[in-house]
Amino acid sequence: MKKNGLLGGLVLIIAMVVFNVVAFVLPHNAGGAFWCGYVFTMAAFLLQILFAFLAFGKADTLKRTFLGLPIAQLSITYLIVQLIWGLMCIFVPIGVKLAIVVSAVLLCVYLIAIIAAMFGREAVEKIDAKVKVKTFFVKALLVDVETLAVKTENAEIKDALGKLAETVKYSDPMSNEALQNVEGRISDKYNKLETAVEAENVESALALCKVIDVLFVERNKKCKLLK
Repeated sequence: MKKNGLLGGLVLIIAMVVFNVVAFVLPHNAGGAFWCGYVFTMAAFLLQILFAFLAFGKADTLKRTFLGLPIAQLSITYLIVQLIWGLMCIFVPIGVKLAIVVSAVLLCVYLIAIIAAMFGREAVEKIDAKVKVKTFFVKALLVDVETLAVKTENAEIKDALGKLAETVKYSDPMSNEALQNVEGRISDKYNKLETAVEAENVESALALCKVIDVLFVERNKKCKLLK
């Protein structure tokens, strides 16, 4: 990710240098339209660097990188459009007022689109965080059951835990405040199951596996009612 960022920054710097060479070396009329095109285009380059950092600066995961892509795409699109318009302002006879108005409109549209994209990304990340919290109970319990099955050498208990793990695995992962009661009872029975397995109490362990399985049936039915 850092390597790609450095390469992108290098390309951007090269493009800025080329733009400056074209703007100041080739023949042109250095009037108000020229300076308008030049200033707004340089601002577009600098904004590209700024918003690229905002889009990917903290993108430590593939998902965060993906969420940053709309911001990067908007920045690149704006830069290309403004670059074309800036060169027109530099080399084509254009009125100063027209140059300022078009450049300002392009900048405003770009900033509004960027703000909307950033709010959209934050909303997606908040929803994702809430989903992780709501699915933690089932995912954590599945890990606990699978770990418990590895710890025991008893074939009957291992088989019962394997079936229980399947029940947990294919249960609705989403939690809800309305499920706190049944999930509390599941947690309580699991704690007792863990004690029974560690004590190699086969009869108690098998019975508790069945109880937890029934509680998951109840939980899944309530999950359907909540949808």
